[in-house]
Amino acid sequence: MKTAVVTGGTRGIGAALVRSFLESGWNVAFSGTSETTVERSLQSLEGHFERGRYAAFVCDVSVAADLARLWDSTVTTFGGVDIWVNNAGTSSDQTPFHELPTEIFTRIIDTNVKGLMLATHVAYNRMLKQGHGAIYNMEGLGSDGRRITGLTPYGTSKRAVRYFTDAFAEEVKERPVIVGTISPGMVLTDLTMG
Repeated sequence: MKTAVVTGGTRGIGAALVRSFLESGWNVAFSGTSETTVERSLQSLEGHFERGRYAAFVCDVSVAADLARLWDSTVTTFGGVDIWVNNAGTSSDQTPFHELPTEIFTRIIDTNVKGLMLATHVAYNRMLKQGHGAIYNMEGLGSDGRRITGLTPYGTSKRAVRYFTDAFAEEVKERPVIVGTISPGMVLTDLTMG
């Protein structure tokens, strides 16, 4: 049975991906940022899917050691990782950049860019050792250059995701690990509705 990892899998698109993988017969490991969100997600799956096919872990994607633990815990639980989806992301209220507190936009960059790059580094190197795998990075508003006033840090982060993924995929195109993006378009989630 194949195994997928979904970062930011406790809500929104990530939670939908977890359910879709499970419905397709995959094992799934996913992460959230707190014990509370992880536990709530686990409870939402109970009774719908076989308990031994999913696992959830607390992980701050901006911390390389947390990502390494997520990989190791998944391998211990399921034996390997076939697909890794970098879905974890955050945004801010629609506010002009100059009015945002610095901790808000640095958190966006730390999660959406730094976290995604760290996760890709962790997953890619381990997939290379196992001889196969695929990494998919979640795009969003700004990936294609579109701009919306008040979402400058988020759009900047997603533009960076597009550049990073395209550039890295080109670097490793002859290797046994696939690197690509997922572009879901506008999806009504707590992130977009908040």
